[in-house]
Amino acid sequence: MRDIVGHIERDEAYLTFAGTLKPDQPDRWTNREIIINRERFDLKDPTISTVGVEGTILAKRADEIICDDILTKS
Repeated sequence: MRDIVGHIERDEAYLTFAGTLKPDQPDRWTNREIIINRERFDLKDPTISTVGVEGTILAKRADEIICDDILTKS
């Protein structure tokens, strides 16, 4: 999440392309989930959500899931 937020907040090329995406409400921008500026703030699901080892992704209603460094139990 740290890398994603870094690009959204500080990458000049990204800011030129997308504009300011960080909302004015600080509770919508945490270490685990972010909700970018969007027209509808009544949507309850985050724009980006991260989950750690053994965290649940069920009921996240994701459009896309990207997995990195997948672990298997021995």
